Amino acid sequence: DAYANGTLTLSKMELNNHDMAIIIQRGIREKQCAHLDLGTNMITLGGVRTLVENLTSNTTITALFLNDND
Repeated sequence: DAYANGTLTLSKMELNNHDMAIIIQRGIREKQCAHLDLGTNMITLGGVRTLVENLTSNTTITALFLNDND
């Protein structure tokens, strides 16, 4: 399972900017994860911007991992 103990691990899943909407809806809003690992994917600056714009009012996420993306 990608979700355990407040951590949503989606690393090495070939995710890209188009996947941000579902990650925001399901991972951040519905599951309210504390740690979100999106490392080693194909997310570019545009996807990171979308993510950050949706985190401005978030008080749940305490750790965000974006290492090794495009």
